[in-house]
Formats: sequence, structure tokens, C-alpha cells
Amino acid sequence: MYEKLEYQTYLLKHEQKQNRGEKSRDSQRGKTYQAEWLFQRQVDCQNFKSIEDAQKCAKKIYKTLIRKFPQSVHIPDTLLNFGELLFEEGQVDPARKAYEKVVTNYAGSSVYGYARYKLGWCNYNLGRYKQALTDFIDVLKYSRKLKG
Repeated sequence: MYEKLEYQTYLLKHEQKQNRGEKSRDSQRGKTYQAEWLFQRQVDCQNFKSIEDAQKCAKKIYKTLIRKFPQSVHIPDTLLNFGELLFEEGQVDPARKAYEKVVTNYAGSSVYGYARYKLGWCNYNLGRYKQALTDFIDVLKYSRKLKG
């Protein structure tokens, strides 16, 4: 509750500065804070009465983070979590696209290996067996590289 109030107060002050025509010196800090706040709200989605309500909340947060904060450090995790949600709902091709974004754009992230693995499962479920095999082989190569 306190964090929500703090965030709303921050946004109000930021909006007031902009309405007065002042340049906000903390624009980047504000974007970082907003992204962090949204990322942390994912945890709040666990407090719903039904899984469907939690999934709706999570989807909304994921989409907002991806759309509004594409440079956030949380994007690889957000894309992975969004892919997981879609995969569990049976939306395999949209999930594949989310995992593919992680693999293509965030090779250095901590979730790269798992995203590559899930990409393989998506391709397998979509009947793209050769690509799935390539993905799984890439996961093995990646894990060997990590072990050094």
C-alpha cells in the first residue's frame, strides 16, 4: 500500500512539473522507477482469488512493461514470464514469439538459456521438429559453455 501511494505521489509531482513547463531532470529516473514499480507489481498478482484474475493482471503488467519500458533491465524476465503465461494458456505461437525476443535480443541475460529451451518446446509443439532439435542442441551447447 505504501509503495503504491509513494508511486502515485511521484507521478503527481512529475505531472505538475510538466504542466508548469519545467523540464524534469529526473525523467530517466522516473522511467526506471516506473518500470521497477510495474515489475514488482507482478508479485501482487499472486493475491487474487482465482488464477484467471491473476493471469489477467499479469498480462496487463507484462504488456505495459514491454510497451512503455523497452530499455528496462527487466524486459528479458518480463518477456520470459509473458511467454510462460501464454504457453500455459495454450497460446504456443505467441509464447514462441516472446521467447524468441529474449533469445534474439538478450543473449547475455540470466534467462537466455531457459528462454532458448522453451523456444524449443514451442517449436516442437508447433510441429517444427528440425527447428526444435536445433534449439535443444543450442541449449546443450550454451550449458556447456556456462560450465566452461
